[in-house]
Amino acid sequence: MLLRGKMKKVAMALLVLALLCGAAAAAKDAPAISFSKIGVGIILGDPIGFSGKFWLNDENAVDAAFTFFSSAKLQLQADYVWHKYNLIEAKGTTDRIAVYYGPGALVRIALDDSFVIGGRGTIGITCIFKNAPFDTFIELSPSLFFTAAFQLTLL
Repeated sequence: MLLRGKMKKVAMALLVLALLCGAAAAAKDAPAISFSKIGVGIILGDPIGFSGKFWLNDENAVDAAFTFFSSAKLQLQADYVWHKYNLIEAKGTTDRIAVYYGPGALVRIALDDSFVIGGRGTIGITCIFKNAPFDTFIELSPSLFFTAAFQLTLL
């Protein structure tokens, strides 16, 4: 569905509120972890943008991104992800490799003032380096947009 004016602001406010409430509820009882609780990064390609991850505990995190498409669209997305460390073994190193997955939501705004919301599912692999202040990842996030015409897009 295309949303305009006040409805656009209400939808954006509800999405942000839901994401913040979910993160706050999950973080309430989160144990301390041995690596940084907050990560920031860049996204290269199309879209290009900024990403961030807030670790709630050793296995759960909320990640979010603000991206720009070459087709003049902005997107805000957030996912709640679980990390499984025992699926891929990093032999001969103390680095950790995790498969992660989880549900998410997104809001996309185009320069023509069209506005869509959607759901997404993320699955990826990350390598968390013990002796480096960064990690690397690759992910696939199929998205379902709620518009006047049904579409499924892989980003």
